[in-house]
Amino acid sequence: MMRAHQEEHEPPVSEEIPGVTELPPVHRVVVAAVVKSAFGLAIGTVMALWLGGLAALSAMASTEQGAVTFTWLIGTNFLPGYEPSWSGVFVGLVWGFACGFVLGFLAALARNRLIKFFFWFLATRERLAANRTVLDDLM
Repeated sequence: MMRAHQEEHEPPVSEEIPGVTELPPVHRVVVAAVVKSAFGLAIGTVMALWLGGLAALSAMASTEQGAVTFTWLIGTNFLPGYEPSWSGVFVGLVWGFACGFVLGFLAALARNRLIKFFFWFLATRERLAANRTVLDDLM
């Protein structure tokens, strides 16, 4: 019963992109617009866990090599307050989520615009090719 419902489900299609409705349903998923806030949330969560985990590993390390030095360099040069300590874990979570959200949002925005531009370019090229024969007959 559930499988029949899934087969009938059509993927979301962006109506503002010309030429998408002519694609087979399997290919529409590839060019469907990415939800910018959801992609930003996903990338932000991953980066927050990565920076927080790196600070936690550095806080547990007893030597001044490897991850501790890397964490200290990141905090000193790029992210104020981020350091190899337990307070640095919280700061890393905040900085990671903030930077990751912005990065993910902008990446989804760029991807959506690039797909839209690509389809506009193909549609314009097809229109010009169709009109070329009419213009050639006039001369």
